[in-house]
Amino acid sequence: MLRYDVQESRLADSTRPSHLAQRRIPEPALPSKDTWNVPFHVDAGILVQLGEELVTDRAVALAELVKNAYDADATRVQIRLDDVSEPEGAIEVSDNGSGMSPEAVLAHWMTIATPTKQKQLYSPKFKRLRAGSKGIGRFATRCLARKLTLTTVAAISSSTKRKTTAEFEWDRFKAGDPLDGIDVPVVSEVVSKSTPTGTTLLLSPLREVWTEKDVRSVRRHLNSLIDPRAALEEGKSDKDSFDFAIESPEYPSQSGSSAREFLDAAWCELMGQIDPDTGAAHYQLRILKGDHKGKTRKLTHPGGFPRLGSTSFNLRWIRYNKDAVAGLSFNIRDLSRVGRDHGGIAIYDKQFRVTGYGSPGDDWLQLDEDRANRKSTLEPHLRALAEADDRPLLLAPATTNVYGSVSLDGHAESDFRQTPNRERFVQNEAFEQLRSFVRSGIDWMTVIYAQLSYEERTAPRESPAAQIRQVRMRLERREEELGQELSTEISQVLRIAESTIEAQREETIGELSMLRVMASAGTMVQVFTHQLVGVLAGLESDQRSLTRFRSSLPESRRPDYSKAVSMLKERLEAARHQSELLGLLHGRDARKHRRRHNVRAVLDEVVGAFAGYAESFGITINTESEVPSTLKSPPVFRAELGAILLNVITNAIKAVKDTKQRDILVEAWRERDPDQVVIHVHDSGIGADESRWEDYFKPFVSDSKPDVLLGVGTGLGLKIVRDFLEPYDGEAAFVEPPDGWSTTMQIILPEP
Repeated sequence: MLRYDVQESRLADSTRPSHLAQRRIPEPALPSKDTWNVPFHVDAGILVQLGEELVTDRAVALAELVKNAYDADATRVQIRLDDVSEPEGAIEVSDNGSGMSPEAVLAHWMTIATPTKQKQLYSPKFKRLRAGSKGIGRFATRCLARKLTLTTVAAISSSTKRKTTAEFEWDRFKAGDPLDGIDVPVVSEVVSKSTPTGTTLLLSPLREVWTEKDVRSVRRHLNSLIDPRAALEEGKSDKDSFDFAIESPEYPSQSGSSAREFLDAAWCELMGQIDPDTGAAHYQLRILKGDHKGKTRKLTHPGGFPRLGSTSFNLRWIRYNKDAVAGLSFNIRDLSRVGRDHGGIAIYDKQFRVTGYGSPGDDWLQLDEDRANRKSTLEPHLRALAEADDRPLLLAPATTNVYGSVSLDGHAESDFRQTPNRERFVQNEAFEQLRSFVRSGIDWMTVIYAQLSYEERTAPRESPAAQIRQVRMRLERREEELGQELSTEISQVLRIAESTIEAQREETIGELSMLRVMASAGTMVQVFTHQLVGVLAGLESDQRSLTRFRSSLPESRRPDYSKAVSMLKERLEAARHQSELLGLLHGRDARKHRRRHNVRAVLDEVVGAFAGYAESFGITINTESEVPSTLKSPPVFRAELGAILLNVITNAIKAVKDTKQRDILVEAWRERDPDQVVIHVHDSGIGADESRWEDYFKPFVSDSKPDVLLGVGTGLGLKIVRDFLEPYDGEAAFVEPPDGWSTTMQIILPEP
């Protein structure tokens, strides 16, 4: 039974809340009639369904606990991992949220499936849309550790705070036992008013070890909750931001603040400050990435902002490219997702957030508007800085690329007036000066970026081989200092490296030449496709006309005539399939919008183009039995999905063409954890050498024989497949084929 200790007093079982009272099924006595009032009996095994079976990924389970802290209006969560690389380690999750009163622990934590989060969609303090899900977090801890210790401190009144502790020994909750018959010790006591509120969850001992990959997965699951501006807005009294930090002595590369890590992806940091005496604006730009990392630029905009007092701002510009995420624990898609939710410049008026600015969709600096209009007009004082690039503002950031805040301090009370709903400012002269002050700094930042990137693109660079050659020559000149034996050994290593780099360079040049030829061929195919559609339409009209002439022929000639017209119709149908395939890859709609596409429909278009060829060689391509007709892909370009399937199917056709058994089977399904579409293409062909599975994804590596229809084979097909999947974090790989098949290609398309 539940034990609830309040200081030195103890609530007896009879005083427990009625909804927590143990419920028992009546003894099986013979009833006088067949009507019973019997309550539901809840088995402890339900916790398995609510926890371990509902959340099978340990990273997701831990992320649910952090979401609970977000729902409790915490601004920071600390996750400490102790000895997790060994059995019996521990994980502690602590937050600075509002905590839970003893009543809340009993009514919510100790009661399954309460409707609290459905009735209270938003958190009380910061009005956050709640992120937690139906108590999944606390029950999912069963799969993480054998024991959960909850410690929470909450303000009961203006003068009283209580600390409540509960211990959940999960191995005691066994299937077959009544859930409400298992004791959970809960202790509550009054604590000092200075004790900070919040909740700490200790999971120990852990059931399994955690790898660095597991910890990285936790970070990625939680990134969507993080506003990177948290690290730039320290000291704001109404800071409703949220951040988490991981402390992992065993995996130091995964330790640190998430918001800070996001800001580490920034290309630069820009700061602006108004001189309250002169109204002049002083800007400072610090480069954080690239060849100019560590360099600082400064600019003064004389006068022009007399109504802003001592206003200042601080922002970072994150460019969503591979350089931004190098060495970090997240990818470009994570960056763009956070940008959609948290990008923009917030405004604080005397430490308090004016909520309308910096929210999703807000463009008070007109960055998105000017990008859409391709505005390129520079202020006079910036024109001279543009130098080589006459339209640098075309490179300006979008709202979703900048993270920062403006602090309004020292201005006259009458200058900035908020609207009645307190969400925005009246757009008067003072507000226009504020917009101009911040925007002028961003435009200057863009000019500097355009200038530096131009220098980087055009600066002559020595090849790596030439650089090694110079090092080797300097080394040989200092042979006496190093000794002949050591000098000769190092020199030989450098010669080998030099020759290897030169060979790779020549190979790369050949690959680029081939890719340029193929790009030109693609243009020709587009022209050909356009012309082919017109030719087919004319031929189909001629075929219908020829059909009408049959009745005018002598009876003896009609069978041969009908046979010839029928053959013409079949060939036109085959040509139409080829035209549809070209349209799938090159049509304007195929590459205009990312949409969800019916996988079976796209497969049928691809396979239909080879129907005649497959029939002539006795090849069976089955796409219907194992591909659900309702299966939709994640949002992709239709041309991309078509090209992926085309390359994989043609490889399978080449593999089976010269074998005795010529079967191809396509399977596709949706997995829920993680949410993704998986496609398997099996063939009964010659098989792929397992030791070379990865080599086949390299450019110009191919074992296929030349084919009249399918071509010589460039060895680019599988590389193209991987290149298409990479932006979606997708995968393409050979996997162990099931019995009866020689080769299986696996394609994975995850949901964004």
